[in-house]
Amino acid sequence: MTNIFQLVPLALAYIMFVLGLQLNWQDFLHIRQQKKAVFIGLFSQLFIVPLVGFLLVSLFIHDPMVSVGVMLLSFCAGGVTSNLLSYYAGGNVALSVTLTAFSSLICVLLLPFWLTIIIPYFLGTSIPPINPTKIGLSLTVLSVLPVLVGMTLRHFFYQKIQPIISILKKLMNILFVFIVLLAVISNWQLMINQFLQIGLLVLFMASVLLVWGIMISKFANLSTSLQKTIAIETSLQNGAMGIAIAPLILPATTGLPAIAVPSAVYGVLMNVVVLPYVFWCWKQQHTKVYQY
Repeated sequence: MTNIFQLVPLALAYIMFVLGLQLNWQDFLHIRQQKKAVFIGLFSQLFIVPLVGFLLVSLFIHDPMVSVGVMLLSFCAGGVTSNLLSYYAGGNVALSVTLTAFSSLICVLLLPFWLTIIIPYFLGTSIPPINPTKIGLSLTVLSVLPVLVGMTLRHFFYQKIQPIISILKKLMNILFVFIVLLAVISNWQLMINQFLQIGLLVLFMASVLLVWGIMISKFANLSTSLQKTIAIETSLQNGAMGIAIAPLILPATTGLPAIAVPSAVYGVLMNVVVLPYVFWCWKQQHTKVYQY
């Protein structure tokens, strides 16, 4: 069983590799075309999400390990399904791809810094000090390098790999479910005891962030398609990354540590908030088409 848990980082690396296969180097030039939208999206993902997470756990969570787990989730921006959901919602897919790529890469730089603050705050000095360099290097190997490899393969061999990208994406979804299930199984008792509390918290968190994304982009006078994308990108987090790097922060003797549980619960419940919004956007879009 222990050997199975050792596959979790490899599953994350594969997920990030498939993300890279969906990116063009030209996608990064999109930042020049939509500077305001990119700034609002990244600011929301990298700063507002952790702020909302911190306020919620401070108010409603009394278990330090769960608090750290929620904060870890809030630091893992760049949900892997956001590009597809933005497409169905009628959002700006190019902006979605740009935000996913940038937030995932910047997360590698910010996460070790955030953890050196959050871990002592919630857990005190009862655990060994966090090594930000080790975590940063591990994140680079598990996320940045696979993305860059995927992008490079797409750039040079797109015609050859294009027919199998859809198959690779399906496997990516299977691996995401695999990661979530492992986190649930290894912390089953905690899941039973606190599923309702953690579930309500992550649902409320996703709802607040969805509303924030809509309101801040409206206030900035962005187009409707950009508003949809920022709302979706802000409310979706990379739960797979949260689960995969939890053992790097607090190694467990067996299974995955308890701080992986919020990411696992989120992986199960995240679509409860986002999918109704996507469906509403899709319905609005197609209603207008039929009217014409």
